[in-house]
Amino acid sequence: MLIIASVHAFVLRAYRVSTGTMAPGLEKGDLVFASPLLGGISTVFGKLPPILPLSRGSLVIVHPETTRPDSLALRTWDSLVRFFTFQRVSPLSALRGEEVTIPGLYRVLGLPGDRVRRKGSGYEIKAGSQGDYSTEYLASGRSYLVTGQPRTAPREIPASEDQEILLSAGEYYVACDDRSSLDGSLLWGPIGLGRVEGRLVLALWPLSRAKFL
Repeated sequence: MLIIASVHAFVLRAYRVSTGTMAPGLEKGDLVFASPLLGGISTVFGKLPPILPLSRGSLVIVHPETTRPDSLALRTWDSLVRFFTFQRVSPLSALRGEEVTIPGLYRVLGLPGDRVRRKGSGYEIKAGSQGDYSTEYLASGRSYLVTGQPRTAPREIPASEDQEILLSAGEYYVACDDRSSLDGSLLWGPIGLGRVEGRLVLALWPLSRAKFL
C-alpha cells in the first residue's frame, strides 16, 4: 500500500475526463494519466518545481481553486480514493462540492514572459523577447485540433480579440481545446504553478484513442 501511495503521490495519477471541453482530442469519460513530477509536487514544505519546465502545448491538470485550504493528509486520502475508483468517488467532492474540488484539464498556451492574444478560434503567442507573434501551433511546435469560437469573459481581464496579455514571472495561460468553453485563463486570467497538479503523459481508455500525450 505504501508503494502504491508513493507512486500515486509522486509519479502517476489516474483521472477521468469529466467534461467535453478538451474535445476533439480527449472526450468526456476518457481515462488519462498525469505525472505530479512533471507538474510540481505539493508537500508540507510547499510546492516543488517540476522536474522539467512546462512547455507550450502541453496538457496539465489544474486545481479549480486559487487556494488549498484542506490539509495535505486529507488531499492525499482523496487522491488515493479517486485513484482506486478511477475518479468515480471523491471524499473531498462529497464534503466541499464538485465545483471547488474537481481538477480540470487544460492546454498550456503561454509561459512566463510571453505575450498572448486571441485571434479567431485560436491564439497567437509572442515568446519572450521574440519580435513577432506566431500561431499557438508554431509557438508550441505541436499539432492539435480545436473547436468553437472563444467567448467574452465576464470579468475584467483582456478577453476580446487582439487584446494582449503579458504573463509575469510564474504565470501561465491555459485554455480548453473547445474554444467555446468559458473556462481556463479566459475566465480566471493567468494561473500560477501552484494550481498545477500534474502534466498528462498518457490517454489509456478507450483503447481506440490510447496515446502518449
